[in-house]
Amino acid sequence: MTSKNKATGALYKWCTSTLKCYDIFKNVEPLRKNAEKLQKDLENGLKDLAETEASLAELNKNLAILNKNMKEKKSELDELQAKSAEMTRKLNAAS
Repeated sequence: MTSKNKATGALYKWCTSTLKCYDIFKNVEPLRKNAEKLQKDLENGLKDLAETEASLAELNKNLAILNKNMKEKKSELDELQAKSAEMTRKLNAAS
């Protein structure tokens, strides 16, 4: 084209470049939108993960406290059962 007319050759080159850009944009734009959606999903997932980890840490803390209380109450129960058995033995011996 440029050998016949320089202006027409430049216009043809511009048109082909524009069509190539359109083809690229047509393929890239859905990928860009998908990437943005995936980025938002990632941010939401990380936020949910942080909230879940915080909740898990709180539950583990509460579980440790409850386990400590359970051990204390279990030892107290064992002592009371031993006292009860001893008192029952003494009562039976006294009878």
